[in-house]
Amino acid sequence: RNGENVFVLRDVLEELKKANCAHYVDINHIRWLCVGPPRFNTANDPYLSQELKERERQEMFMAYRMLIVAADINLSGGRSFIISATFSRGKYRELVRETMARHGGAQLVVIGCRVENDDEIKRRIVLRLQDKDRIYCGCNSFEHYAADKARYEPLEEFADLMIDTGRSVEECVQEAAGYIQRKLN
Repeated sequence: RNGENVFVLRDVLEELKKANCAHYVDINHIRWLCVGPPRFNTANDPYLSQELKERERQEMFMAYRMLIVAADINLSGGRSFIISATFSRGKYRELVRETMARHGGAQLVVIGCRVENDDEIKRRIVLRLQDKDRIYCGCNSFEHYAADKARYEPLEEFADLMIDTGRSVEECVQEAAGYIQRKLN
C-alpha cells in the first residue's frame, strides 16, 4: 500500500468484503491485538530516537507475522481472505510468498493503493487523527508519512494492480473487484 491507502482503505475493504464474501484483516487491528495501541505521539514519534525506531520495527514485524498466521489459517480452511498492510519491506512480502507456496491452489492478488496528491494526503491525515473511534497505528503527520514513503520499497514491484484512491470509494471498489474477478476467472 506504500503508505497511502490507509485513508480510504477501510471503506474499500468493507465493500470488497461484501462483493467477494471474503473476510479481511488490517495490519493495524492485528498490531493492536499483539502489542496494544501505539505508544508514540507527536512528542514520542518513532523517528525521534534509535530506541523508538527499533521498537517500532519489532512491533511491526510481530504484527506482520500474526497477519500471515491469520491468512494461513483461512487459506488452510479453503477460505478467501483479504489482508491489508503496507508490505513496505521485502521481508514482509516474502512472508506472503512463503504462505502462498504452502497453499498451492490459492491465488494471490495484490492491489496497491495510492493517493498522488499531497494536499489530499494532508487533509486525510487531519481527518483520521480527529476520528477517535478508529484503530490507527500509522503516520501521525505528513512529515512522518513522507519519511515512511521515502524508505519503502516500491510497491509496484509487488502489486498486480495500482489503484488511485484519490477517487470515490465506489470507483475504487469497482476497479478492484473487476480486476479480482478477471484474475481469478
